[in-house]
Amino acid sequence: MDVRHLDLGDNNLREEKKDEISKYCNYVGTSFGYCILDILKGKIDLNNVIGMETHTAIQDEEGLINALEIYCIYQWELVKKPDILKAVKIAYTLFFNKPFFQSRLTGGYSVSDSQKSIWMFVHATNTISYKPRYVEKTINRKAKRTTKEIMKRFTRRLNNDQ
Repeated sequence: MDVRHLDLGDNNLREEKKDEISKYCNYVGTSFGYCILDILKGKIDLNNVIGMETHTAIQDEEGLINALEIYCIYQWELVKKPDILKAVKIAYTLFFNKPFFQSRLTGGYSVSDSQKSIWMFVHATNTISYKPRYVEKTINRKAKRTTKEIMKRFTRRLNNDQ
């Protein structure tokens, strides 16, 4: 796994590439789809993710549901309800409860490029303060509802293809 390590300590930016994720470090994800898949596969713990910087253009919860439908069916090829539910919970947590920068919506600088790593290690002298939008109970409720909707859409697609 290719990881870009950024050291922001003392206001000096230093970059190096490493091949592993450390369970003792914090990371920013640069690909919404691949980051969720890495978390699902256990390559990185969600608690070690402090934010996302992606090229998505998700504006609201309905946009998130539409994106998740496409990711679940076409990119991740998840068809089992428990797997979809896990992916949706991760996505809701990342989107609503962590800093989520989308350069397509806000413009400005983006660290994503053709040589990008999926994860960037971030070491900063200041702690990042961010207030989560939803408590875990709300995330679970919303994830169950969204999973049900994605399963319904998936079944509809299967029936239309036959």
